[in-house]
Amino acid sequence: MWIKFFPSHGDVTSIERVEEERRILEERERNILNAIEGGVESREELGKALFGEKLSSFTNLLILESHLVKLRKDGKL
Repeated sequence: MWIKFFPSHGDVTSIERVEEERRILEERERNILNAIEGGVESREELGKALFGEKLSSFTNLLILESHLVKLRKDGKL
């Protein structure tokens, strides 16, 4: 049986796609924590470690900030 998910934005998707997105987010969080443990101290350095030269993208800055908020909420920062 195929279950459809209707996200708040984007196209109708499957559980497999939701799981893939979760893996991507969890990997990004691990990368953030590893960068901090490795000595990265500023948001600019952290953004470059996460996104490379694409840091200047406003969307990437928001993504970084949302991860930092979540990690703080989870007690990981």
